[in-house]
Amino acid sequence: MKKTIFLVLAFSIVLSMSACANNGVQTDSQDISISNSFSSYGSSEESSEESSEESSEESSEESSEESSQTDILYANLLPEPTSYFVNKAITVTDPDGGKGYIFEVKGFNQAEYDSYVKECKNMGFNDIAYELENEFGAYSSDGKYWLWIVIDKDDDLISVSCSKSKKFS
Repeated sequence: MKKTIFLVLAFSIVLSMSACANNGVQTDSQDISISNSFSSYGSSEESSEESSEESSEESSEESSEESSQTDILYANLLPEPTSYFVNKAITVTDPDGGKGYIFEVKGFNQAEYDSYVKECKNMGFNDIAYELENEFGAYSSDGKYWLWIVIDKDDDLISVSCSKSKKFS
């Protein structure tokens, strides 16, 4: 009997804890509908009009934020790698249009690396954070983007990464 009561209590505690964990998590649309129901004392038509206006404004803001993230073509900010690393194995590890753009070059030589870095500087990545023998890090001249190029001599590999800058955020 004690085991049954203990199991029932344990199950109810676990169930109540999982229910409580979800209480604090609300989406923006839930917040708007709750705040509209408490703040507007007018007719239900006014309340629903306000709610639909706010939700349409919010959805257009969200879609513009999403499209601004995916509209960034980081590859266009960089020199074309095939022009500098001729006949080398170039692998895109993080495709363009997301949060960043990353590619790797296998089997490079130092002159190719140096000329690629030089062209990156010419294309606007001239706010240099560091420039070492095997690593280059720079912000775009407007500070919006970050470029990181690193050489892995053990694997005979160059990794190039371009993303939004965190300099001003």
